[in-house]
Amino acid sequence: MRTIFAGMLILTFCCACNSRKGKVDSTDQLIVTSDSIEGENSFLLADSVETAAIPKNADELFDDFIYNYAANEKLQKARTVFPLLYIKGGERQFIEEKDWKHDHLFTKENYYTLLYDKEEDMDLEKDLSLDTVVVEWLYLDVHEVRQYRFQRKNGIWMLTTIEQHSTLEEPDENFLEFFYKFANDSVFQREHIVVPLKFVTSDPDDEFQILETTLEVDQWFAFKPLLPVNKMTNINYGQKYSRHARQKIVDMRGIGNGFNNTLFFKRIGNEWKLVQFDDLSN
Repeated sequence: MRTIFAGMLILTFCCACNSRKGKVDSTDQLIVTSDSIEGENSFLLADSVETAAIPKNADELFDDFIYNYAANEKLQKARTVFPLLYIKGGERQFIEEKDWKHDHLFTKENYYTLLYDKEEDMDLEKDLSLDTVVVEWLYLDVHEVRQYRFQRKNGIWMLTTIEQHSTLEEPDENFLEFFYKFANDSVFQREHIVVPLKFVTSDPDDEFQILETTLEVDQWFAFKPLLPVNKMTNINYGQKYSRHARQKIVDMRGIGNGFNNTLFFKRIGNEWKLVQFDDLSN
C-alpha cells in the first residue's frame, strides 16, 4: 500500500527491533541568542558542504534528505540558514551557527508519526516537485508545536525557520486533544473504538497478500502498537488539515525496524472513533 521511508539509507545507530515497543522521547533543546539580526536569510551554502557530502540525488526525495540532515552534523550546519530565524510565541529571535546544537529530529526514536485528513495525501511524500516541507514535534501534553520549515531552492534543501506556538492555532487541535486522551486513558480508548474493528494485515503465509478481517475490543488491546503518549511527530509535505474534517489518519513508521501501523479515525456524531487498524509491519 505504501512504502516505508522510500529510498532511506540504513541507519548508523541501533534501534530496538521490537516493533511494538516504540517510544517517543524528548528532543534536544535549542540554544537561542536574543540578538536580532535584520535582513532576510539567504540560501548560501557553507564551504563545509564539500566535506559533508550528501549522497547523489538525496535532495530529490525529502525523506532521503531529512535522514542525512539529522544524522550528519557537518551536513546539518551546511544545510541550515544562519543566522536561523526562530519564532517562539510570536517573538522573533535568531540562532547563530556557533550556538547551534546538533538536532537529531525524530531519527533517534523507534518510529515517527504522520497525520493526514485524506488517504490520497499519503502519496505526497513521493512528490519530487516539493519545495517546502515542515517537520513538526507535537507536544500533546502542553499543547505546543515546534515546526522546522525546510525549503528547496535550486535543487538544495535548507532549514530556513523554526517556529514554536500553541496547538490551539492548529486546525487539527480538536483531534490532537482527543488523541492525547485516547493514548493515555485505556477506558476512554475502549469507549472510542468501533466494534468490530476493521483489521488489515499482511498474510503470514504470503508477504505479497493482504488480509482483511475484524477485531473485538480485547483483541485490539492485544495487537495494538505502543502509542505516543506525550508527544508525536508529523511531516507536512503539503497535506491540508481542516477543523471540519470527518477523518484523521495516524501513520506510524518504524525507523530501521520494519514497523508500519496506521490508525484510521472517523468523527461519528460529535466523537472521534477508531474505525480501522492496519498492521503492515515486516
